[in-house]
Amino acid sequence: MANPLPSFLLAFAAFAPPLHANEGFSKYTLCAACHGQSGEGTNLGPPLAGSEWVNGPAENLIRIQLRGLQGPIKVKGVDYHFPGGMPALGHQSDEDIAAVLTFVRSSFGNDAPAVTTAEVAAVRKDAGNGPLTAEDLITPPTAAPAKSESSGKYDDLEARSGPPAWLWFFLLAAAAGGGLFALSRRS
Repeated sequence: MANPLPSFLLAFAAFAPPLHANEGFSKYTLCAACHGQSGEGTNLGPPLAGSEWVNGPAENLIRIQLRGLQGPIKVKGVDYHFPGGMPALGHQSDEDIAAVLTFVRSSFGNDAPAVTTAEVAAVRKDAGNGPLTAEDLITPPTAAPAKSESSGKYDDLEARSGPPAWLWFFLLAAAAGGGLFALSRRS
Protein backbone atom coordinates (compact mmCIF):
# COMPACT_ATOMS: atom_id res chain seq x y z
CA MET A 1 0.00 0.00 0.00
CA ALA A 2 1.33 3.41 -0.96
CA ASN A 3 2.02 5.91 1.79
CA PRO A 4 -0.76 8.54 1.61
CA LEU A 5 1.29 11.09 3.56
CA PRO A 6 3.06 12.82 0.62
CA SER A 7 -0.19 13.47 -1.23
CA PHE A 8 -1.81 14.57 2.02
CA LEU A 9 0.97 17.11 2.61
CA LEU A 10 0.81 18.36 -0.97
CA ALA A 11 -2.93 18.90 -0.66
CA PHE A 12 -2.33 21.35 2.20
CA ALA A 13 0.81 23.00 0.82
CA ALA A 14 -1.24 25.66 -0.95
CA PHE A 15 -2.67 26.77 2.40
CA ALA A 16 0.68 27.00 4.20
CA PRO A 17 1.60 30.50 5.31
CA PRO A 18 5.04 31.74 4.28
CA LEU A 19 7.66 30.59 6.79
CA HIS A 20 8.90 34.12 7.53
CA ALA A 21 5.35 35.34 8.22
CA ASN A 22 4.98 33.11 11.26
CA GLU A 23 8.49 33.39 12.65
CA GLY A 24 7.15 35.09 15.78
CA PHE A 25 4.07 32.86 16.02
CA SER A 26 6.00 29.92 17.48
CA LYS A 27 7.81 32.23 19.89
CA TYR A 28 4.46 33.62 21.10
CA THR A 29 3.60 30.34 22.88
CA LEU A 30 5.48 31.52 25.96
CA CYS A 31 3.53 34.81 25.92
CA ALA A 32 0.22 33.02 25.37
CA ALA A 33 0.45 31.38 28.79
CA CYS A 34 -0.31 34.76 30.39
CA HIS A 35 -1.73 36.91 27.57
CA GLY A 36 -3.98 34.23 26.02
CA GLN A 37 -3.81 32.33 22.74
CA SER A 38 -5.55 35.17 20.93
CA GLY A 39 -4.07 38.00 22.95
CA GLU A 40 -7.32 38.36 24.89
CA GLY A 41 -5.62 38.50 28.29
CA THR A 42 -5.99 36.17 31.27
CA ASN A 43 -5.83 36.34 35.04
CA LEU A 44 -2.04 36.47 34.65
CA GLY A 45 -1.57 39.14 31.98
CA PRO A 46 -3.43 42.02 30.31
CA PRO A 47 -4.86 41.79 26.80
CA LEU A 48 -2.59 42.43 23.83
CA ALA A 49 -5.46 42.47 21.32
CA GLY A 50 -6.22 46.06 20.37
CA SER A 51 -3.94 47.34 23.14
CA GLU A 52 -2.68 50.90 22.93
CA TRP A 53 0.59 49.66 24.45
CA VAL A 54 1.08 47.13 21.64
CA ASN A 55 0.16 49.63 18.92
CA GLY A 56 2.13 52.44 20.57
CA PRO A 57 5.88 53.04 20.60
CA ALA A 58 7.87 49.86 19.89
CA GLU A 59 10.44 50.96 22.47
CA ASN A 60 7.89 50.30 25.24
CA LEU A 61 7.43 46.67 24.25
CA ILE A 62 11.15 46.12 23.75
CA ARG A 63 11.94 47.55 27.19
CA ILE A 64 9.17 45.47 28.81
CA GLN A 65 10.51 42.34 27.12
CA LEU A 66 14.08 43.07 28.27
CA ARG A 67 13.32 44.24 31.83
CA GLY A 68 9.89 42.96 32.77
CA LEU A 69 6.99 44.98 34.17
CA GLN A 70 5.68 45.37 37.73
CA GLY A 71 2.73 47.19 39.21
CA PRO A 72 -0.55 48.41 37.76
CA ILE A 73 -1.10 49.20 34.10
CA LYS A 74 -4.17 50.55 32.33
CA VAL A 75 -5.02 48.78 29.07
CA LYS A 76 -8.00 49.87 26.97
CA GLY A 77 -9.37 51.85 29.90
CA VAL A 78 -9.18 48.97 32.41
CA ASP A 79 -6.75 48.92 35.34
CA TYR A 80 -4.76 45.70 35.69
CA HIS A 81 -2.54 44.75 38.61
CA PHE A 82 -0.85 41.38 38.52
CA PRO A 83 1.03 40.53 41.73
CA GLY A 84 3.70 38.54 39.88
CA GLY A 85 4.14 41.05 37.08
CA MET A 86 5.88 40.15 33.84
CA PRO A 87 9.32 38.60 34.16
CA ALA A 88 12.29 39.99 32.27
CA LEU A 89 13.05 38.02 29.10
CA GLY A 90 16.35 39.69 28.30
CA HIS A 91 17.99 36.30 27.80
CA GLN A 92 16.24 36.08 24.42
CA SER A 93 18.16 37.09 21.30
CA ASP A 94 17.49 40.37 19.52
CA GLU A 95 16.09 38.33 16.60
CA ASP A 96 13.67 36.41 18.84
CA ILE A 97 12.42 39.56 20.56
CA ALA A 98 11.96 41.36 17.24
CA ALA A 99 10.10 38.36 15.78
CA VAL A 100 7.65 37.91 18.65
CA LEU A 101 6.96 41.63 19.03
CA THR A 102 6.42 41.96 15.28
CA PHE A 103 3.97 39.06 15.47
CA VAL A 104 2.05 40.63 18.36
CA ARG A 105 2.00 44.08 16.70
CA SER A 106 0.50 42.60 13.51
CA SER A 107 -1.92 40.07 15.08
CA PHE A 108 -5.06 40.08 17.22
CA GLY A 109 -6.47 43.14 15.47
CA ASN A 110 -3.28 45.16 16.04
CA ASP A 111 -1.82 47.16 13.17
CA ALA A 112 1.60 48.50 14.07
CA PRO A 113 4.94 48.50 12.24
CA ALA A 114 7.38 45.61 12.58
CA VAL A 115 10.09 45.66 15.23
CA THR A 116 13.62 45.31 13.87
CA THR A 117 16.61 43.63 15.47
CA ALA A 118 18.39 47.00 15.25
CA GLU A 119 15.67 48.58 17.43
CA VAL A 120 16.05 45.79 19.99
CA ALA A 121 19.87 46.09 19.94
CA ALA A 122 19.61 49.85 20.53
CA VAL A 123 17.61 49.27 23.73
CA ARG A 124 19.51 46.13 24.83
CA LYS A 125 21.81 48.19 27.12
CA ASP A 126 18.71 48.75 29.27
CA ALA A 127 18.41 45.01 30.06
CA GLY A 128 19.23 43.95 33.59
CA ASN A 129 18.22 47.24 35.23
CA GLY A 130 15.24 45.74 37.06
CA PRO A 131 11.55 45.70 36.20
CA LEU A 132 9.75 48.71 34.79
CA THR A 133 6.47 50.27 35.86
CA ALA A 134 3.90 51.88 33.57
CA GLU A 135 5.25 55.28 34.66
CA ASP A 136 8.68 54.36 33.22
CA LEU A 137 7.21 53.96 29.73
CA ILE A 138 6.21 56.38 26.99
CA THR A 139 2.47 56.97 27.36
CA PRO A 140 0.79 55.60 24.23
CA PRO A 141 -2.19 57.22 22.51
CA THR A 142 -5.42 56.19 24.20
CA ALA A 143 -7.12 53.13 22.79
CA ALA A 144 -10.47 53.52 21.10
CA PRO A 145 -13.34 52.84 23.52
CA ALA A 146 -14.81 49.38 23.37
CA LYS A 147 -17.96 48.90 21.31
CA SER A 148 -20.88 49.18 23.69
CA GLU A 149 -23.30 47.11 21.61
CA SER A 150 -21.12 44.00 21.79
CA SER A 151 -19.87 42.12 24.81
CA GLY A 152 -17.60 39.60 23.04
CA LYS A 153 -14.00 39.67 24.19
CA TYR A 154 -12.81 38.70 20.70
CA ASP A 155 -14.55 41.54 18.82
CA ASP A 156 -11.30 43.26 17.84
CA LEU A 157 -9.55 40.13 16.59
CA GLU A 158 -9.00 39.51 12.92
CA ALA A 159 -9.72 36.11 11.48
CA ARG A 160 -6.72 33.89 10.75
CA SER A 161 -6.48 32.36 7.36
CA GLY A 162 -5.38 28.83 6.67
CA PRO A 163 -5.62 25.66 8.69
CA PRO A 164 -5.49 25.77 12.51
CA ALA A 165 -2.14 25.44 14.31
CA TRP A 166 -2.92 21.92 15.56
CA LEU A 167 -3.15 20.72 11.96
CA TRP A 168 0.33 22.08 11.16
CA PHE A 169 1.68 20.34 14.25
CA PHE A 170 0.07 17.07 13.16
CA LEU A 171 1.43 17.40 9.63
CA LEU A 172 4.96 18.16 10.83
CA ALA A 173 4.87 15.31 13.32
CA ALA A 174 3.58 12.96 10.65
CA ALA A 175 6.27 14.02 8.20
CA ALA A 176 9.04 13.66 10.79
CA GLY A 177 9.08 9.90 10.98
CA GLY A 178 6.41 8.32 8.91
CA GLY A 179 3.89 9.82 11.26
CA LEU A 180 0.86 8.27 12.81
CA PHE A 181 0.19 6.16 9.75
CA ALA A 182 3.43 4.22 10.27
CA LEU A 183 2.75 3.81 13.99
CA SER A 184 -0.66 2.28 13.38
CA ARG A 185 0.80 -0.30 10.97
CA ARG A 186 3.46 -1.44 13.45
CA SER A 187 0.97 -2.31 16.16
